[in-house]
Amino acid sequence: MQSLKELKADQLFGEHNCNCGAKHQTKTKIVLSENALVKLPEIISQILPMGNILYVTAEDLEKKSKETERILFKTHILNIHKLPANVRPSILDATKILENAEECKLVVGMGSGKVCDVAKYLGFIKNVPVVLIISAPSSLNYLTDVSKFYNSGLVKYYVSKVPDVLIADLSLMLNCPKNKIAGGFGKVMGCLVSLIDYKAAAVLQDTYLCENILELIKDSVEKVFDVREKLSGVSLYSLEILTESVLKISLVKQLCGKNIYGAQNDAADILELVTKEKRQSGELVFLIFLKILKLYGMFLNSELTPLLMPPDYVKRVRMLQDLRCNLIENLNTVQYVKQDRELNIHKLNEYKNELIKEVSLAQSKGEASLAGFKRIYSDKGYSIQNYLTSSDFKTAVFLSPVIAKGFTLLSFMTELGYIEKIF
Repeated sequence: MQSLKELKADQLFGEHNCNCGAKHQTKTKIVLSENALVKLPEIISQILPMGNILYVTAEDLEKKSKETERILFKTHILNIHKLPANVRPSILDATKILENAEECKLVVGMGSGKVCDVAKYLGFIKNVPVVLIISAPSSLNYLTDVSKFYNSGLVKYYVSKVPDVLIADLSLMLNCPKNKIAGGFGKVMGCLVSLIDYKAAAVLQDTYLCENILELIKDSVEKVFDVREKLSGVSLYSLEILTESVLKISLVKQLCGKNIYGAQNDAADILELVTKEKRQSGELVFLIFLKILKLYGMFLNSELTPLLMPPDYVKRVRMLQDLRCNLIENLNTVQYVKQDRELNIHKLNEYKNELIKEVSLAQSKGEASLAGFKRIYSDKGYSIQNYLTSSDFKTAVFLSPVIAKGFTLLSFMTELGYIEKIF
């Protein structure tokens, strides 16, 4: 039996027995190949032989969208809605689309992140099938059951529908904008932070994530890292590697019920709203994940490392109760039961050293990937590290735990008062 990491994205559809004891399942059929769009008529006819389709795309994708429209017009009535270019959709924008779509029995979304988020949400509200045709490998949200919208100066995530089918036509994506490639690359590399957050959560929150799924994420990051120098020219080979990795990581939520968000995603959501110059969220993820890794390294080597509890839930609860008040000020005066200290010290050091090693390896990969990112974004790469001001970074670090979509080591550091202390 092949492990999850060995399977291609289009082989992950259905149920998978895992040696962790669980059955991992995905509900989205993926079609990933060169000229995959030729399969669209067959796919649509199986889902909805005839009737009305709500077709969502973007104004700046008019050329790429024409072929899809031509195929769908042959057999179905289309209700076409084109999202404005360079406008972040709100939940109200999505809801307005439904006003004239009562008869539509299928939603087809053709585009990248924002288009697909809108299509998934509309499919959820109408309770109809959803087919996505992605125009760039730029989002880790394509295959999740949440959609990202911008409301009242905040980034919010709403429940949406997992797509029934996702088509990734490599020929269609080959000439997508470089910032989309940079965004996808940035989000995949940013998963190095997610992996550390998962490892910390396993101890600090007693959460469990299947090792095979962790290996799937690691393997996907590694493969993209290996082609980092080739993405600036974007060959079919490097595009396929990036697309495959983006989709496999995006499937994690379906496979195990846990999202792939980490501190870097939460911070990027804040940065999207506070930075003066608008950037793709994937670019922001890349710009901030190296800085977050640096913070993690500082924390793990600080005097606060005794607060990294050993993997024993009862002892952690007791230790947290002891440390609940004035954690930093009273750190040196807290007295543990002698027996507990003797039992815990070995596990604590072992765990701390494992995390330090993980952070160090992630930092090395991140720094090595910077050159690849600059090449992809060569028009502005010479000053890429100046895009993120210290003020914006501070704002993102302080506010991201407030909107965190799960446990992160950054939110834990904030609870302890460490972030406030160093800033």
